[in-house]
Amino acid sequence: MTKESPASTKPAPIFESVLDAIGNTPLVKLNKVADPSGATVYAKCEFMNPAGSIKDRMARYIIEMAEKEGLLKPGGTIVENTSGNTGMGAAMTAAAKGYKAVFTMPDKMSQEKIDGLRAYGAQVIITPTDVPGDSPDHYVNVAKRVAEETPNSFYMDQYHSQWNIEAHELSTGRELYEQTDGGKVDAIVVGTGTGGTASGIGRYFKKMGADTKIIGVDPLGSVHYSIFHTGKPSTPYVYKVEGLGEDIVCRAFDPSVIDDMYQVNDYECFTMARRLVREEGLFCGGSSGGMVHIACEIAKQMGPDKKVIAICPDSGTRYVTKYLSDEWMKMHGFLEPDKGLGIIEDLIDRSREVISLPNTATVGQVIEALRTNGISQVPLTDASGKPTGIVHEVDILRAMQAGTTSSASPASSIANELGGLLHPKARVEELYGVFGADQVALVFESNTILGVISQIDLIEHLRVPNMHINDSHKFATRAIHAGQTPDPSTGAIMTPIYQTSTYVQKSPGSIVGEYDYSRAANPTRAALEANLANLEGAKHGLCFSSGVAATGVVLHLLSSGDKVLLGDDVYGGTNRLFHRVFAQLGIETVLVDMTDHDAIKNAIDDRVKLIWLETPTNPTLKITDIEAVSKIAKSNDIILAVDNTFATPYLQNPLSLGADIVCHSTTKYIGGHSDSIGGALLTNSDELHQKLKFIQLSEGAVPGIMECFLLLRSTKTLHVRMQRHCENAAKVAQFLDNHEGVERVIYPGLESHPQHELAKKQMPGFGGMITMYLRGGIDESRIMLENTKLFACAESLGGVESLIEHPGIMTHASVPADQREKLGIDDNLVRLSVGIEDADDLIADLDQAISAALKNCSAACS
Repeated sequence: MTKESPASTKPAPIFESVLDAIGNTPLVKLNKVADPSGATVYAKCEFMNPAGSIKDRMARYIIEMAEKEGLLKPGGTIVENTSGNTGMGAAMTAAAKGYKAVFTMPDKMSQEKIDGLRAYGAQVIITPTDVPGDSPDHYVNVAKRVAEETPNSFYMDQYHSQWNIEAHELSTGRELYEQTDGGKVDAIVVGTGTGGTASGIGRYFKKMGADTKIIGVDPLGSVHYSIFHTGKPSTPYVYKVEGLGEDIVCRAFDPSVIDDMYQVNDYECFTMARRLVREEGLFCGGSSGGMVHIACEIAKQMGPDKKVIAICPDSGTRYVTKYLSDEWMKMHGFLEPDKGLGIIEDLIDRSREVISLPNTATVGQVIEALRTNGISQVPLTDASGKPTGIVHEVDILRAMQAGTTSSASPASSIANELGGLLHPKARVEELYGVFGADQVALVFESNTILGVISQIDLIEHLRVPNMHINDSHKFATRAIHAGQTPDPSTGAIMTPIYQTSTYVQKSPGSIVGEYDYSRAANPTRAALEANLANLEGAKHGLCFSSGVAATGVVLHLLSSGDKVLLGDDVYGGTNRLFHRVFAQLGIETVLVDMTDHDAIKNAIDDRVKLIWLETPTNPTLKITDIEAVSKIAKSNDIILAVDNTFATPYLQNPLSLGADIVCHSTTKYIGGHSDSIGGALLTNSDELHQKLKFIQLSEGAVPGIMECFLLLRSTKTLHVRMQRHCENAAKVAQFLDNHEGVERVIYPGLESHPQHELAKKQMPGFGGMITMYLRGGIDESRIMLENTKLFACAESLGGVESLIEHPGIMTHASVPADQREKLGIDDNLVRLSVGIEDADDLIADLDQAISAALKNCSAACS
C-alpha cells in the first residue's frame, strides 16, 4: 500500500452490542508451517472474537436460550465451570446483559485467564487440577454446588448441554459451510474440549450432505479419543495444554458426526503454536497449535489440490507467561526435542491369542484360565466380544478370603469395571494414566480385544528399543543411542550386563517379554541387535558367536541339492565353510566373479537359491555393484546376502541397495578393539528373520553377554574410528603408490583402482584396508612383516591398532593354491589393516620395513 494507491476499504458494520460482533471470523492461509507439497491449510481465526475465543459463540447462545426458557432472570447469577475461554465469553455476555457471574477453574489455567475474568467483574474460584472427576473438589462439581447454593442462579453446564452443540451447529458450522462455498473443503480439524464445537460443525456438514471429513483432536490424558474409538473413557491424567480435552464424559460430545480422531501431546501443541505466532503472525493459543499440527499431518497425507481447515480457538494473549515464555517452556522441558514413545500397537503381538471368557463364566473357569495360561487377569466379554469387565488374581483372592465367592459363583460378581480401554493407535503415554489407577490396559478395536498390556510390558518396551531415535537422526547419534535406554530400575546410562542363563517365571509359561533362557534371548544382546539393525537400516538384527557362525546360519536356510553362487574372492574361512563343511550336506558352491554380471547370469539355474558376496572383497578389494546384483537375484527369486564387514554400516548399507541379508564379523571394525569375537545378520524380511532366529535358537551359536556389552561400547565410536581409518588409509595408500619398493597398490580410493567410480557411488569413504604387491617374493614379504614396529603381524583386521598379514600364509592358507593364483593372491601380496594411530608414524614404519625387504631383494638379485 502506498499514498498514491491506498488499499480498498470495507466499512465495518455498526453493532448495537458487542455480542453482535461475535462470529464471522476469517480463514487465513498458512504459508510457512504447512508442507508446500501437501494440501492447502487454512486457520479459522476464532481468537478474533470479541472476548478472544470460539467459546464466545456458545456462551452467548446458551445464556440467551436460558433467558428464552425462563431459566435466567434479570439480576441473576451465571455459574459455570471453565478452562477460561467459556468463562471469558460468559463474563463478557454477563457484563453486556447486566448479570453477575461466578466461575470455577482448575489451578493449571493461566493467570491471564483468571485476571481477565476478574476484570469483567466475575468471581473466580480456583480448584485443584489433579483430582478425579467424581471428587467434590473437581471444578465441575464445585460449580454445581455453587449454583445450588446461590439464589436466582443459572448453571450453564457446557459439558452436557445440547445448547452447546446447537450453538456451533447454527453458528460455527453454518459459517464454515458458507465460507467454503457450500462445504467445498476436504477436512476440518477441530479440538474436543467439551466436544460441542466438533459436534456442532459435524452435525451441520453432515446435515448438508458435505463430503468434508470432520477430524477431532484430543490431547494425551483426555478421554475423548478413547470414547470415539472404544466407546469407553480412558483413564485421564494431567496435561499442560489448556482449553482442549477433558477428564470426564461430556454429553456435549457426539462421536457419531466425527469421522476420525487424532491425539496430540503438549510438546506438539506448544511448539506449533509458537511457530504460528513467529512464522505466520497468528497470535493464537496452545490448543491452536494442536489443531494445526494435526492439520499439517493430514495435509501431507492428502497431497496437493486439497483443502484443510484448522480451528484456532483462542488468543495467545492468555498464555504470555506460559507457552509463549521461553523460561516456562524450558522449565517444563518443551524446548527439548519431543521424545514420543510410539503407539499402543507397538506393544502388542497380534499373532498371539488374547485369553478372555464370556461374562457368563464362573469363578472356577477364570481360575483355570489363569492357571493354564500363566496370566494374571482375564477380561470378560459379552456375546459380541465387547469387554464388559476384568477379573484379576487379587480379586479372586480377596473374595475367597472374605468368603463371598466360590468356584461356582459368576465371575461377573467379582469383576472390575473397565477403566483401561485403549485403541491400538493411541499413544503409549496413555498407559501412565492407566497404570497410575492400578489397572492393566485392554487394547480394543472393532469389538475385539487385541491385547492386554501390563506394567512389565511397558518397562520392556521402554528398555529395549530407544523410541526417540529415528531415521531423521544422523549416523553418529544413532550409533550412540539406538537400541538403548537408561536402565529403568537404576538409571544406568550403559545397558547392563545381564549375566544370566535363565529367568524366573511367575507361573509356568508366564515369561517376561521373550526371556526364558539366554540362548533364546538376553536383554544385553537384544540391545546390541537393535543397535546394529538401526545402523544398517534393518528391521531385524540377530547376533552370533562369530562371523562364521552367522554365515553358517544363512547356509542352513538351504537344503541338500541347492546351489550357492559365492564370490570368488572372499575371506578364507568363508570359502572353507562353503566348500568343506556344507558341501558334505549336499549344498554345491560355484565361485563367480561378482564384478562380471554376465558370469552371474550364466551361472544361475533352478538350483541356485543364494548369492553370497563381499564388497570390498578380501583380500583383493574388488567392488561389486550391489544394486545390479540384487536385480539379478530378485528376477530369479534368489536370496542375496552381502558380507559388509570391510565397509561397515558407516560406509555402506547393502539393504538399501536391494540385498536381503547383511552379514558382519563384528570382531572387526564394529568391535574395533581386538577384544571380542562376534557376528551379526541384519534383514528387513519378517520371513527371513523368523527362519534365521529359529536356527539361532536351535544351534545356539550366540555371543557371550560380555561380548555384547563390549560391542555396544564399540558402536558408540564406530563413526569416529571409521573416519580416522579412512583418512589414514588414504594417506598410506598414496605413500605406497609412489614407493619404489611397491609394485602395485590396491585401494578403492585410488583412481587406479578398476572400480574406483563404483566405489565413489556406493560408498562415502573407502575404508581402512589396503592390499599391496611388494617387489620380490615370499622372502621379502616375510622380512617386511618381521620388521614392522607399529603394524603388528596378526590375522584379523578393523581394530584401532594397525595390523599386517600375508594372506597366502595366514588368512587364505585354506584356499586351494590354484584358486589363490587365479585371484592374484601371490607370494608378494601383503594386506594392511590401517589403524587410527598417527598417519605419519605409520608411513615411517612401513617405509623402514619395505627398505629392509628391498635390501634382501637387492642382495638376492646381485
